[in-house]
Amino acid sequence: MPRGILFKESSGFERDNFLHEQYLVVRDGETRILLSGCAHNGMLSILDAFRDKYDAAPDVVISGFHLMKKTEYSKEEIQEITDIGNELKKYSTHIITCHCTGETAYEIMKPIMGEQLQYVHCGEEVNWRNDKYRH
Repeated sequence: MPRGILFKESSGFERDNFLHEQYLVVRDGETRILLSGCAHNGMLSILDAFRDKYDAAPDVVISGFHLMKKTEYSKEEIQEITDIGNELKKYSTHIITCHCTGETAYEIMKPIMGEQLQYVHCGEEVNWRNDKYRH
């Protein structure tokens, strides 16, 4: 049986291709904001698609990263999270992550990304104006 998020077909369970997922781009003046729920396709893949479409990176991303687990992370999973943080660090994008990233994955990426990465909890307000990103 395939691993990961599955959907049921007449032939059995298949791995979800996430073609049904949507992402929202909002412009606030010259600021491009990319909104995603739970980045099942992977934030790096989503940023690649954004760059292909707009020939630039977004200024702000607000999204979960779908990295949270109920069990401990393996060494390989920790390395993958570290690699994601290192790749995201290459963008000039300010990233505000939430819910399905999980605080453990956030704590792994935060030392790599510094102020570029923020975590927002349910009910908090995000303000990206005045060239200062805060929540």
